[in-house]
Amino acid sequence: MAYALVALGFVLALNAAGAVNFAHGDLVVLGGAVAVAAGTWTGLPGAALLPLVAAALAIAGVAAARVAILPLATRPPEATFVATIALAAVIEQGMTVEMGTAPRTAPALAGSGSFALA
Repeated sequence: MAYALVALGFVLALNAAGAVNFAHGDLVVLGGAVAVAAGTWTGLPGAALLPLVAAALAIAGVAAARVAILPLATRPPEATFVATIALAAVIEQGMTVEMGTAPRTAPALAGSGSFALA
C-alpha cells in the first residue's frame, strides 16, 4: 500500500510539473524522519503523529516546489531534473547531519509494532 501511494505521488508530480521530481523519494524518507523525531520528542503513538507528519510534508512539498520546480517552469526539463537531484542531495545530507547514520524506528501505528508467526 505504501509503495502504491508513493508511486501515485510520483505520477501526480510528473503530470503536474511536466518533469520528473528526483527528490520525491527523499521527501518520503523525510516524512519518516519527521515521524521518528516527533515520536521521540512528544512520545505520541504513531497514529497520533500522522496529522503532524502530513502537515510537515505539505510544508516541505510546497517549499520544494517553490525552490526547485516552479522557478524553472519555463526552462527545459533538464533544468528541473538537475534542481530536483540537488534538492534530493540537500535533503539526504541534511538528514544525515541532523539524525546521524544509526537506524531509527518511528512509533508503531497500532499495537506493539511487531507480530509473531505461529
